[in-house]
Amino acid sequence: MPRSQLKIAVVTDIHHGAISKTKIGPAALGLLNKFVDFANDWDADIVVDLGDRISDRDNETDRELTADVAGVFQRVGVQRRHILGNHDLEFMTAEEGEELLGVSMSSESIDVNGYHLVFWQADTHIGRGCGFQLKTEDLEWLTADLAATSLPSIVFSHVPLDGSDMTGNYYFEANPDLSRYTDTSRIREVLRDAGNVVLCVAGHVHWNKLNTVDGIPYLSLQSLTESFTTAPDPAGAWSSIQIGDEIYWECHGADALSAKIPLRPLDRKWVSPLPSFRELDRHVPPPSNEDFFSNVKGVLFDLDGVVYRGDEVIPGAAEFFAYLAETGRSVGAVTNNALKTGAEYSAKLASMGIALDGARIFTSGWAAAQYIAKRSDAAAVFLVGGDALRTEMEAVGAVESDQPDFVVAGIDLSLPLQRLSDAVVHVRNGAQLIVTNPDLTVPIEGGLRAGAGAVQAFIEAAAAAEATVIGKPQAGIFQQALSSIGLEAHETIMVGDTIDTDIRGARAAKLRSVLVESGNANVSSISADIQVKDLGELHRAFAAFDSQKGDAA
Repeated sequence: MPRSQLKIAVVTDIHHGAISKTKIGPAALGLLNKFVDFANDWDADIVVDLGDRISDRDNETDRELTADVAGVFQRVGVQRRHILGNHDLEFMTAEEGEELLGVSMSSESIDVNGYHLVFWQADTHIGRGCGFQLKTEDLEWLTADLAATSLPSIVFSHVPLDGSDMTGNYYFEANPDLSRYTDTSRIREVLRDAGNVVLCVAGHVHWNKLNTVDGIPYLSLQSLTESFTTAPDPAGAWSSIQIGDEIYWECHGADALSAKIPLRPLDRKWVSPLPSFRELDRHVPPPSNEDFFSNVKGVLFDLDGVVYRGDEVIPGAAEFFAYLAETGRSVGAVTNNALKTGAEYSAKLASMGIALDGARIFTSGWAAAQYIAKRSDAAAVFLVGGDALRTEMEAVGAVESDQPDFVVAGIDLSLPLQRLSDAVVHVRNGAQLIVTNPDLTVPIEGGLRAGAGAVQAFIEAAAAAEATVIGKPQAGIFQQALSSIGLEAHETIMVGDTIDTDIRGARAAKLRSVLVESGNANVSSISADIQVKDLGELHRAFAAFDSQKGDAA
């Protein structure tokens, strides 16, 4: 029996406003009126706007521009839904958008003609250098919504959810992190495991693209006013999507494109991809391998990307920490982020349900203080860093001085240029340059900021000097942590998300290593002993080993 027909008219990235790079904003309202005429004449069942209605400027201007767009949408003769884009939220709130457009800006779903339409309002505030940050509550909402229906489902979002390649894209070839969520793989898992998603539709990236992952078609739609593919004229693009026994997509305008896509059978999934051939060639043991987990008396963790992301605990982390405590294994943390002291990190973990004493959390600032304390009593230091670094130095008796023996550089989010210049003078006058860690950037709320490595590069270049680097991947910070906890390297595992610091450092200190994919896992010439999705998977591997060991006993 033929399926019911569903007709969806979609427009995205209207960018009403001034000309901005290749976006021809002054043409927006005229083109939008043409889209509305099309949707009404085509007798669409629903009209969907995928966001970025304006090119943002300031709150007052953005409200005026959005009101202009809302006035055109008032002519739509059928139900409509609007998604929030990053430009819509730069100077306005979601509530202001609701007021002007007269519709909800919260995630919602509706059933139309036998299909479940999901309008996913995941957070679209963008962080330069780190892209869109996925919030746990947004993913939980999507998971629950898809689980509550057996209808074939279509997911609409502003940001594409497939994480596809941006080669050739005017905006995103050189900035791929700004084209996707940081945890795209987690989103795809939810969509795959739901078993009922037949199509995902998004805007944001200003081009037409069809990508299929795990049998699910992902459409990225061209912007109404973009011109990089149709220069010098705007694309004037909008899409019609007709769904029945198959999906027929057509992009109208100067960047025309169409495709017929088979409707995905529900619950059909692709075979999971292989690990890298490099990993296969190494014959990496599975996480339950007896040799790897035997005689493990302690575990060291990196924090950001392993235990939490920003202020959100990574699922499974608290349970794994509790399991290690229950099974009598010692736990510590080694982090290059010296923005907080161990005590402050302990308080942060406690708020996430994880108990770890501050004395067992070893920051690169702490390690730098220990390094200096071993070389001088009441050392004279000049600090290029924040309050946490100052606290660590004071704890070992170091004294700030304008005639220092050591210049200690770390992270300072409000670092004045004069402070850097003074540091250069001191190093040129003979002070030893100590750098807490080589990380060029540090993750904070709202994105990435310059890290200690950036400060190091400045001072080294200006002072013609070479720094002594203390934090990961240097073996010293691991050795200091082991000594403080009372562990030996051969009985300890290091768990991290970054090969160049966590895994390389673990190797240097002769620790066993685990790379988790929940943070910055990347490709490198070296690899961890094993690689897992997250701490939840590592927990299960530990528990399986302990169970087997108990059965054998």
